[in-house]
Amino acid sequence: MLEILVNDFIKFFSSDLSTRLKEIVDERRKICKQVLSEENIDSAKAEDLELVFNNFLTGDFDKGFKAAVEKYSYRNLVEHLKYFLYGSDTLEQRFDRFFLAIPELPQLAVMEVATFAQPKSFCIWDVSAKSTIRYIGHSRMHGLSEDSFKDVIAGLDYVWAKLALNHVRQILSAYSGRKTDFVDVYLFTRYVYEEWILKKSFSDG
Repeated sequence: MLEILVNDFIKFFSSDLSTRLKEIVDERRKICKQVLSEENIDSAKAEDLELVFNNFLTGDFDKGFKAAVEKYSYRNLVEHLKYFLYGSDTLEQRFDRFFLAIPELPQLAVMEVATFAQPKSFCIWDVSAKSTIRYIGHSRMHGLSEDSFKDVIAGLDYVWAKLALNHVRQILSAYSGRKTDFVDVYLFTRYVYEEWILKKSFSDG
C-alpha cells in the first residue's frame, strides 16, 4: 500500500499542480533556516522570530506564540529554541524539557519550525502524519502506541513518530531516486491525507 501511495505522490509532485505548493514550502524552508540555523540563531531578533512563527502550514498558532513571548520574552524563547534544536541531550529529553519550560507554545508549531529549520533532524507529527501511519497499517510498529497519537505527546512518542516517518522517508527516497528529508515526508503525508484518506471517507459516507 505504501508503495502505491508513494508512486501516486511522485506523479503529483512532478506535475504542474504542485508548483505553487513547492514555492510556499521553499520560502518556508528559507526563512526558518536563515533565522534558526546554528550560526544565526543567537543573533535572531524579535522581528525574525515573528517571521518564523507566522504563516504556518499546519495550523493557526498565533495566540500560543504571543502568549509565550509575553510570558518569557523573545530572548528566553530563542535560548529554549536553540536548546531544542541543537542541545547535546537526547531528542526525547530536549522535547520534554522544552515543553515543560514553555507549555504555551503548541507542540505542532515547534515541530513545524524545527522541521523546516533542520529537516533531517525533526519531523512534523500532525493529523496528516498520524492518519497516514494508521492508513498504511503502521500504528503499532516502530514503538508507537495509542499515546503517540494524542494531540499532546511525550518526548519518547516523538522519537517513535520520527522513526515511523523515517521509514516512510526511506521508501519515498528509494522510489523517487533522490535524497529526501522530513519536509518531503510532510508533503507526502499531507497529500495522502487530503487525496486518499479524506476523499475515501467522503465517498464512503
